[in-house]
Amino acid sequence: IQTTISSGLQNTGTSVLQHQSLYGEMKAILQKVAELADVQIQEIEVMPEHIHILCSFKPKYSVTDIV
Repeated sequence: IQTTISSGLQNTGTSVLQHQSLYGEMKAILQKVAELADVQIQEIEVMPEHIHILCSFKPKYSVTDIV
């Protein structure tokens, strides 16, 4: 999928519904990757230009292993 997402959704040529769909897809992808890596996502928020994730993982992993 190729798209441009900008803050405020101004003049991107895509509708808010398309952005919501992309956000939903991104959440689903991240949750699947987390599941495969034995990481539990507590909260996730996909922003236009970045992502916030609060997650937990086993102490045998370091933060750099997860990121």
